[in-house]
Formats: sequence, structure tokens, C-alpha cells
Amino acid sequence: ATQTFFNPNMSVADVKALVHVAMKQWPNTLKSKGTGSTFTLSGSAEGVKYTMTIQNGRVVQFYPR
Repeated sequence: ATQTFFNPNMSVADVKALVHVAMKQWPNTLKSKGTGSTFTLSGSAEGVKYTMTIQNGRVVQFYPR
């Protein structure tokens, strides 16, 4: 498997901003799934594809692919 990493120059604030960008790409899915389930979404920001897993309304994984 290929290992992916965040850019080492990114700050925590940069990652948080990317999470917000990714979440804005799926407003209807987030609304319909609600806070009682676990699901994975894929999106892109600044030309990089990301995967995000949400569990019980919280982002539990977010990483570049």
C-alpha cells in the first residue's frame, strides 16, 4: 500500500481549514447522515484529494490520498 502524508510545512490550523473545505463539499450528505452514524467521504482541496471519516458527528480521520 502507498503511504500518504500531509505536507510537513502545514500547521494544525491549515489542516483544520482543509477539513472545513472538505465538509463544505458534502453538505447534503452531512445533513442526511446526522450525528448518529459512521461514514467516509472523499473530496479535494488545493489540488489534493483527501479522505475523511466521520463518526457520531466528529471527524475521526482526515488524510491525503
